[in-house]
Amino acid sequence: MFEIIDTAVTNALTAMVYGVPALVTIAFIHFVATHPAPQQDEFFPSTSVQEPQTAADSQKLIVQPIERQEVVPVANLPEPIVAAVECAPVDWTLWKVADLRDKAIRKVFNIQGQQNRQKLKKQALIDRYKSAFAGGFAANLQALD
Repeated sequence: MFEIIDTAVTNALTAMVYGVPALVTIAFIHFVATHPAPQQDEFFPSTSVQEPQTAADSQKLIVQPIERQEVVPVANLPEPIVAAVECAPVDWTLWKVADLRDKAIRKVFNIQGQQNRQKLKKQALIDRYKSAFAGGFAANLQALD
């Protein structure tokens, strides 16, 4: 019973492997044989070439100068409004120690994160940030520009 199924599957797979290229070859030969060859005239244009007529032959072009437009200065523009920046007090309890030790933030405030090769505690970092806000923070911002 299994030998019959095995033989049938083997024959089906063999027919697919070897039969498909044979069928494609036969189909190609049939296509070439049944379709007429295209005419030679369709591929090559006719030998007589007509010269196109240009607009210069039929009409004489007239060039007119462009009139200059007068530039009117804009006056009485409203001044841009600059809002004052107010610094709100910082709630340091919301900050994590990792955020306070961030190199980019410490670089802006010019704060060292270590003292005697030991990392500063949260309160020491907060004190340094507060003193940077109170003191020379404006000078550090001008140095960044």
